[in-house]
Amino acid sequence: MRTLPTPSGEADELRGGLARAPSIGLRFAAFGIAYAYRSERNFRIQAFFALLAGVFACLLPLGPHAIGLVALTSGAVLSAELLNTALEAAVDLASPSLHPLARIAKDAAAGAVLVLSLVSLLVGALLFLPPLLRLEFRPGGWAWASGLLGLGFTLHILLRRFPLAFDPARD
Repeated sequence: MRTLPTPSGEADELRGGLARAPSIGLRFAAFGIAYAYRSERNFRIQAFFALLAGVFACLLPLGPHAIGLVALTSGAVLSAELLNTALEAAVDLASPSLHPLARIAKDAAAGAVLVLSLVSLLVGALLFLPPLLRLEFRPGGWAWASGLLGLGFTLHILLRRFPLAFDPARD
């Protein structure tokens, strides 16, 4: 059955009375990333390797396309791990008891992350090994690399040690 579009005032009432701020989605996304970083060991490991890939990208004489490929594959692996975390939570909610289909869903999502991680490792090896074997480094790359390491360490401390500045339960 088709219905007419809901007028905007009525839509606000249906959502709980108040229209949400446009930035609320960004807050929820940041909370999701922080939650995954705090609770998922694999996400922290993959974030470490993404940081390491960024450091190598700063140190080695790579072109802009190669650096973009490193960033793209690192971001894809982290995004896949976030999707895996979301799927695991949804499966746990839908099937609190052990079920063979729940196991298949979780294992398949973890397998997808593994495949993407292996592809990312291959891309990193193809980009990083030739300049590493020649011991060829980018002039001034150490400053960028140390800045990236400092940023990564700061984010790690903030995400692991301090409570989140926002609570999505309030919204």
